Amino acid sequence: MTAQLPTEIWWKILEFLPLHDVVRVGRVNAVFLEIARELRYRNLKFVGYDRETERKLENIRSLSLGHHVRSLYIHPEAWNVFAPIQRKRSLAKMLASTAHRLRAVFDSDYKTRKKLARKMERMNGQIQLVIETMKTLEQVEQYRFVWPENHNYFYRKAWPGNAEVTITFLSLLTIPSFCGNLTKLDLSIPANTLESLALVKMPSLENFDISLLERPRGSDEYLGHLAILLSGTSATLQTLSISCYDPSLTLDHDFAQFFCLLCKADFPHLYSFHFHIWSEPLRSLAVDFNKFILRISHRLNDLKLCHAPRDSWPFHPPQLNDRSWISDLFGMQGITNMFSSLTLLRLNGGSLPINIAILSAVLSSVAQHLEELVLEDQLLTSDEVKMVVRALSLSYSPLRHLSIELKDLSPNIFDLLALKFPQLQSLKLSFKFLSSSATPQSFLAEDSLQLMSPNMPLSMVSLMPLIISGSS
Repeated sequence: MTAQLPTEIWWKILEFLPLHDVVRVGRVNAVFLEIARELRYRNLKFVGYDRETERKLENIRSLSLGHHVRSLYIHPEAWNVFAPIQRKRSLAKMLASTAHRLRAVFDSDYKTRKKLARKMERMNGQIQLVIETMKTLEQVEQYRFVWPENHNYFYRKAWPGNAEVTITFLSLLTIPSFCGNLTKLDLSIPANTLESLALVKMPSLENFDISLLERPRGSDEYLGHLAILLSGTSATLQTLSISCYDPSLTLDHDFAQFFCLLCKADFPHLYSFHFHIWSEPLRSLAVDFNKFILRISHRLNDLKLCHAPRDSWPFHPPQLNDRSWISDLFGMQGITNMFSSLTLLRLNGGSLPINIAILSAVLSSVAQHLEELVLEDQLLTSDEVKMVVRALSLSYSPLRHLSIELKDLSPNIFDLLALKFPQLQSLKLSFKFLSSSATPQSFLAEDSLQLMSPNMPLSMVSLMPLIISGSS
């Protein structure tokens, strides 16, 4: 029966089946078996460690199935390292158990140490099996690793050997056969585990997304090693996303050397850059960061810059003299002529509001090719909305998607946007207050929207009331 259809057709058919059905179909003949293995192993996810995971790892090694794997995702936080280990009760083990009980009588901490030792033994065995299996993977194109931690702020149960586990899995990137074909790398790790990345060579890497989580107190951050890695992949890198959730790492100090090193490398294919930082306000100008943006600006199609959300610093509210590094960047001399290819701009001022007057000058320079603008965590006044609209208004604007946040939403806003941007395909308006004589229900009714903005398709309008901590 399989001979009557090309293998490619059977591929398409079996892709519609659930994975457990594909496994069953693989028992029919050799053709289906090969297709089933390809579908089963091409996207590996190790989020939990159980008997099924162990069986899958052993099959990959014993049956030489590593060539099927294209994507690998490891998140050891959910591994069952605390589960009891089943052991046969032989005479020798029964005698050893009796000895353990006697030791526990005279040593109050013995049971705790023994329990922890068993957990570590089980964890090390699991990790070793994963590592040995991963060494057989030579066609992996995507690798994602997430730091094993408990995100509950009030209760953090330490995962045994967090830093050691992370460094162990990062060491996979030093294996040429594993990382030789990697095109996408996604890491969520503390900055103090970056040291091993300085030796990594990834000749095919195109997309890199890294999130730097809060590191233990007193540890180093090793940002220089990350800069060395990025410099080594600069010839092929197309998208770069850096998110820093460690508030102790600042843009004007800790990241200064990092961006200084990146300025020495050329990124000929980098068209997308995202940077998100949760640090305290700047004490000085982020000179090296600005230089790096200027260096890559003429190639960028996609730029996203974010500061910490405004409600993330409840005990340290922003002050009037706090510097906005986003405003500093767009206020640089000559910056208005640099973003010659920018089509997507997403900005989040967070606790450091962006100067809209400064931003408007940049928007005017990119209005001829900007297709999407997103301004988040930035409550715009009516005058600021008019400045943004004036900056982007053209006889024919390419703008297709717009998302902004307003202090006051009024029918005049709809009239203005409908008049200036009738070509919009999507519009998202978030607001704190509703300025209208009508009730909110009638204001958001479809008939009211049609009267306010007859030129704007209702299917693409999204209204979102803002809930801001501490606001009335």
